[in-house]
Amino acid sequence: MGGPLGPVEGPVCGKKAVSSVSDIHASKRMKYTPGQASPYSEKTNQANGLTRDLQGRLLACEHETRRVIRQELDGSITVIANSFQGRRLNRAE
Repeated sequence: MGGPLGPVEGPVCGKKAVSSVSDIHASKRMKYTPGQASPYSEKTNQANGLTRDLQGRLLACEHETRRVIRQELDGSITVIANSFQGRRLNRAE
């Protein structure tokens, strides 16, 4: 998994012990089960920093859009944060 721009990152386990990992540079999320890896989400805005909340929803930090999102159980996206104290989240300069 991963490619010439770097390995996958951000593994997180679900209820069925299936792991999700981020291929940041390819902007994909991969599902890993022993012996098999397959993409299940594309155009992830270079997301990483994956975790799950108590309801099993996936949370991720998107590099490209500079926001923290939650993927709802129906697949829709909720923006958790894209600013702090009135300023857009941005790279440290």
